[in-house]
Amino acid sequence: MIKLIASDLDGTLLDEPNRISKINLDAIEYAYQKGAKFCFSTGRDLQSVKDITCLLKHKPVLLLGNGSEVYDEDENLVFQNFFNNKYLEEVCEIMNEHDVPHMVFTTDGFYTTTNPVEVRRRFIERIGKIRNQEMAHIFATNMDKPCNNLVQIEDIQEFAKTKKVLKVEGFHYNSKPVEDVKKELDKAKKHWEKYVKEHDTIKLPESNTKYMKKLEKIYTFSKQKFGIDGIKSIATSGPLEFLNYFKSSKYILTNSFHGTVFSIIFNKQFVSITNTERGNARFDSLLKMFELNNHLADARVLNSFDFSESHNIDFSKVNRIREIEKIKSLEFLKRALS
Repeated sequence: MIKLIASDLDGTLLDEPNRISKINLDAIEYAYQKGAKFCFSTGRDLQSVKDITCLLKHKPVLLLGNGSEVYDEDENLVFQNFFNNKYLEEVCEIMNEHDVPHMVFTTDGFYTTTNPVEVRRRFIERIGKIRNQEMAHIFATNMDKPCNNLVQIEDIQEFAKTKKVLKVEGFHYNSKPVEDVKKELDKAKKHWEKYVKEHDTIKLPESNTKYMKKLEKIYTFSKQKFGIDGIKSIATSGPLEFLNYFKSSKYILTNSFHGTVFSIIFNKQFVSITNTERGNARFDSLLKMFELNNHLADARVLNSFDFSESHNIDFSKVNRIREIEKIKSLEFLKRALS
C-alpha cells in the first residue's frame, strides 16, 4: 500500500504559476481517499507554498528548502537540517568567482554577499529566459518572493557565527557557470572530507616523540590560559585556508616570523614565542619597529606572560607606523628603479 506521494512543484505539479490542474487535484484527492498522504517536495520556503497548499482539500506534508525543513500537515516544524556555516564563506566565494548570483536562506530571512538589487534582477531575468515572461512578472511583483527580500551580508564571518542557514541557492540562465561551480564544490567537498577525517579535534596520545612533547606543552598551556579543551592539528592547508586561520583567530600564539607578520596585518592580539633554533633577529627587528617588543616571549616563561586586556596591542598606533613604513618602502623602490 502506498502511504506517501511526494512531488516537486515548479515544472512538475504546477502547470502555471501557483496553479494545479483539475486532473492533478482529482488525483491527489483520490490518493487521500485510498489512505495515502501527499507531500510537497520543493526548494521553496514555507511562505511561498502557502498559496498552493490552500488549493488542496487536505493539507500536505511539506519538505522544503531542498530537504532543509519538514513540516507536518498543520505546518508544525518537525525537522531542520542546517547548512554547516564553516563552509559558507568558501561556497559564496566560489559562486562569486564564477559570476553565479546566490541567495542564502536562513531561519530569519534571505541574504546575499553581493548587491541584492543585481541578484534580484538576474534572478528574474533567468526566470524569463528558462520559463516565460509571465512567470518573471510574478516573481518581480510578488513581494513574498525571497528575491524581493534580500539583505546584503556585510561581514560573512560574523554572519556565519549567528545565522542558522537552511541552504545557499545559486542560479544562472546559462548552465555552464553553474556546472563550473558544481565542479569546484565537488573539489572543495573532497578537501573538506579529507580535512575532517585527518584533522578533526583530537585527544593527545601518549608519546615520547619530540613533536608530541611540544604539542603537549601547547595543549596544556592553551587549556590553562584559554580554557581550550582540545586542539586541532592541521598538517596541510592551502594558502587561502592558511591565511583564513589567522584572519579568523581571536588570539595568536606563534613561533613563526610570518605568523607574527600576519598577526600584525590582520590586527590580531598575539604573542611571538622565541625560536632558539632559528634565532630571533627578524622578530627583534620587526617588533622593535612597531614598538611591540613586549609581545616576544620565551617559551620557558610563557606562563608568566600578561594575557590581560590591559596588555592588549593598540593597533591604531601600529597601523599608523605601518603606513609610514609603507611610504618609505615605496619611495625606496622608486629611487632604486629610476
